[in-house]
Amino acid sequence: MLLSRLQDSTQGSTFRSERALILLGVIALISSLMLWWAGHLNRTAYPQHIAINDNLQQAMRSMNRAVLSLNRYLAGEMGERQEIIAHLDTSQLKIRDCLDGRSTLHGIEAVSPTGITKLLFQSYAESQARLDHTIRALMDTQKYQPPSAFN
Repeated sequence: MLLSRLQDSTQGSTFRSERALILLGVIALISSLMLWWAGHLNRTAYPQHIAINDNLQQAMRSMNRAVLSLNRYLAGEMGERQEIIAHLDTSQLKIRDCLDGRSTLHGIEAVSPTGITKLLFQSYAESQARLDHTIRALMDTQKYQPPSAFN
């Protein structure tokens, strides 16, 4: 008698856990579909923002690479001034592309930002230009001597 009740309760909890797993799977599937739809809707409703976002990300990535290369240069590791200057120039070019509404993405046209967005991009471009000037001045004043292999 006790054994049959134990088996019945075990089967009932197994059935409940299977339902819970199925419910979790359905929720995950519906969530995935909703995320895909939201991304697709964003790309079709605001395609010009994709180019602006791409240019901005490339500008920030180039500035980050310039700062990292500068740190390696100042630490005496491998790195050259030309690499740092190339990253700085790329960063400036990409922020100008943002402001002028140019796109390097195939098949996606960009538009020039307007209103508060344009003011924010101009402010970012000014702060980026100040950082560019500071990095170039630091490289000019730094007396870097590459380590000699024969010392």
